[in-house]
Amino acid sequence: KKPEHPEIKALKEKIRKTTEELKSQTTIFHNSSLDLEILERELAALKAHLEGVNADINTYMAMLKTIPGKGTQLAQMELQLNINQKLYSSLLEYLYQVGIAEAMTVSDITMVEPAVASDLSDPKSPNKMLNGLMGALLGLSFGLGLAFLISHLDDTLKTPDDIKGYGLTLLGTVPAFRRKEAGLISDGDPKGYVSESYRTVRNSLKFISLDNPMKTIVVTSCLESEGKTTTLVNLGISLSRDGKSVLIVDTDLRKPRMHDILGVKNNAVGISTVLSGEATATQAIQDTRVENLSLLSSGPVPPDPGRMVESEKIRQLIHDLSFRYDVVLLDTPPILAAGDAVVLAKDVDAMLIVLQSERITRRILSQCLDLLKRAGIHPAGAILNKYRIIRRSTYYRYYGSN
Repeated sequence: KKPEHPEIKALKEKIRKTTEELKSQTTIFHNSSLDLEILERELAALKAHLEGVNADINTYMAMLKTIPGKGTQLAQMELQLNINQKLYSSLLEYLYQVGIAEAMTVSDITMVEPAVASDLSDPKSPNKMLNGLMGALLGLSFGLGLAFLISHLDDTLKTPDDIKGYGLTLLGTVPAFRRKEAGLISDGDPKGYVSESYRTVRNSLKFISLDNPMKTIVVTSCLESEGKTTTLVNLGISLSRDGKSVLIVDTDLRKPRMHDILGVKNNAVGISTVLSGEATATQAIQDTRVENLSLLSSGPVPPDPGRMVESEKIRQLIHDLSFRYDVVLLDTPPILAAGDAVVLAKDVDAMLIVLQSERITRRILSQCLDLLKRAGIHPAGAILNKYRIIRRSTYYRYYGSN
């Protein structure tokens, strides 16, 4: 085909247009390559900045995860500081009162006339009647004054009437045991006065919860050694005698004693192993020698009991156990010793406070109730423990005659 052939001309025209288009695109590429390099550098800088931001976010997230634990530690430290400050103020006030009492006993007698020797040739016999009357009068006055002073300085709660002014529902009184009497009512007379006192507490619980039965109950005290653990066990025994299935949970992970009181030797598994996932609740719950009464002991003491009590797992565990048993009783440390009772009370139906007669003071009880009030907790009732009853044998003669 010759150059004048139409196909050759069309092909040459297409080559020309393609060449022009190539030149145009080449020109555009050369003009935009500088902008492309700038954008690439900016993109690389943004990627580096993004990596730094991600690193900062990871750092702040790690710090954020530690805030709840630090907040809990701060709250516990503030609580302990408040308690120590109030105890310090109480001790200062008590020291001031003792100083006043000591000042009152200091003699202010001064000699205004020197003694003169009597005439030995004319001996005088003492007036025995007058001296006896004066001695009796002075002894009576001193005794009454001393009794008044002791009564004024002693602000302990002794009788059920002393508790009424604090807005607490008195569920019952538990008399002081004699040494020969058993600590658990399962070892004593079911018709004895001790068993009857816990039956009164059991019936009081039933009456105050007619519309909304209490299934999960925290039992605690203000101070140590007020008898809360023994009271909880005997209350559980009394409830089991009423035909209810009762589970006692030892959530005092600082000083667990429940397995010793109930005579359960195996404490290798318990609530600590259940919460850590080493055992199930069914594997950890043990039967006791009391019918219808089971125990979930503490298990090995964890290194951080407070953190375990504050976990979501223990809340779910209590919720699950409430469907398996009629009543679940939780033993906790004293309120002024640790905050475990306050934490657990928010996830149960009720809290009961055991108060030891003639040991718990009005000031300490007020501190406990103020602490619970700030946490939004109102105890369902109180049990006055180790209450001394005058002429107890006459008072409980009816039970003994049965």
